[in-house]
Amino acid sequence: MVTPQDATAAPSPPPAGGPFEPDSQPDSQPESQHGNALDIDQAPIDTFIAEMEGDGVSPYKPPADRTLKKKLFLSQETPEQEDTTAFTAPPRVGLTPRTLLGATTEGMKQNATPSCSKKKVRKRKKSGDVAASKKVVNDKLPTPWRKMHHLGQPMLPAHIVQQVTPDMRSLHDAVLMKEDLLLRDRNPSYPVLTAKVPTGFGFVTTYPADLMFIRYEDIFRLLNMQQLDRNLVRLLSLSMAHDIAMENTTDIAIMDPFYMTPAVVQNEQAFLAKYIKDFLVLNKDKKCFAIPYFREFKYCTLLLFHPYHSHVSYLDSGLDPDKDFTDLKSTLDKALSGFIAEVGIDKIRHEKKVKGCYVCNHITKFPCLKQSAHDNGMEAWFAILQMRSIVRSQNDLLLPSSLQRMFVNMADTTDENMTYYVVYHGRVPGVYEDWEDCRRQVHRFSGNSYKGYTTLEEAEARYANFRAGQRREMWRTPFIVMMLAATASIVYYVIVV
Repeated sequence: MVTPQDATAAPSPPPAGGPFEPDSQPDSQPESQHGNALDIDQAPIDTFIAEMEGDGVSPYKPPADRTLKKKLFLSQETPEQEDTTAFTAPPRVGLTPRTLLGATTEGMKQNATPSCSKKKVRKRKKSGDVAASKKVVNDKLPTPWRKMHHLGQPMLPAHIVQQVTPDMRSLHDAVLMKEDLLLRDRNPSYPVLTAKVPTGFGFVTTYPADLMFIRYEDIFRLLNMQQLDRNLVRLLSLSMAHDIAMENTTDIAIMDPFYMTPAVVQNEQAFLAKYIKDFLVLNKDKKCFAIPYFREFKYCTLLLFHPYHSHVSYLDSGLDPDKDFTDLKSTLDKALSGFIAEVGIDKIRHEKKVKGCYVCNHITKFPCLKQSAHDNGMEAWFAILQMRSIVRSQNDLLLPSSLQRMFVNMADTTDENMTYYVVYHGRVPGVYEDWEDCRRQVHRFSGNSYKGYTTLEEAEARYANFRAGQRREMWRTPFIVMMLAATASIVYYVIVV
């Protein structure tokens, strides 16, 4: 039994069998509150204990061959007198060695002599004081935390539904309504949505391409900005193509991408070339044809085919350097040859021949595309967004028109057959045989400032016609000025005289 008088007594020396350790066994007798101690080996605490020994607090001196380990009491005050018949220590207050060490060190800092050099306090700005220029604006839609679709529940959270485009919002609401109906009827075909391909408009309506079976999980991945399914890309492409046909949109057409797969391109080139040629002839009043091509089941590249300029651009946001479009290029060249044979060479604004056959100018590395950091299947999203922007561009589809002008200039600079260039508007107009000379003359001149020709006679004839037109304009302007001056003098004479 521990008495209150024993609590203030000096600590007894440790046993000879080993180093001194505090009694922490669960079967030991309870100690007084003032008997709770901690083993401390740090130098500041040892100095503090040595000072206490110098004041005569502890008469014990350890042997020279032993490490100093003493008990540091939290208080040296004598507790209040209690019933001496039976004393029970109060329960522990949840102190740990770490908190005890922190409390003791803090007390020593308060009793220490203040330093002459004050430490500068760093003022921290409040969260609302951040400069407006340093605020990071997140313009991306947040990705929902749910990775699986639950039956009958919306595919997007409410705060994201308010931010999506109207097309995605209508698709989201339509899917939710369809789900509710199927759940009420307990339809066994619930996991699959069936979409029928509309007839006409050059779509593939033969079996098995007349129907599209889309899982709701694929629509969920579509709305949550994950990988797109190939059937979903085809469904969205046909939807945009149907809107173009119904609204009589000019200059652009979207082809059904059902056959645009590597297997068909490698094994059925003649069949695919005829299919593309028939679609081009069916829409020969269009100038730009958007064709989604699936390199794999989830990777998509958007092709912009300009048959009247013999140009194909490959809009691809991926960084994979091993993309091989050799078979696809051969197929498109055959389709272009068939298209020229149908509509006639006179309507083609720019043609290119290799070994007697008409070929396209293929641009597989488009210079102004934003490349993605990882080739993770988001290329289908890129293709869909590009088609949407091309279809919905205002002012008579300025995007395809600007692309066409750029394609013509690029084709003129890379075509080996065009060796003579006529500079109409430049530093020194005339006929040039070297492209570098032509480029220096038209540098920083906008508009149709030059054009290439295959023969010198044709280039000189076109330039002569251009100069003759300039001379007529030059004589016409002074004549009009003279007539206006004579009329003004006659009117002045009549009014004044």
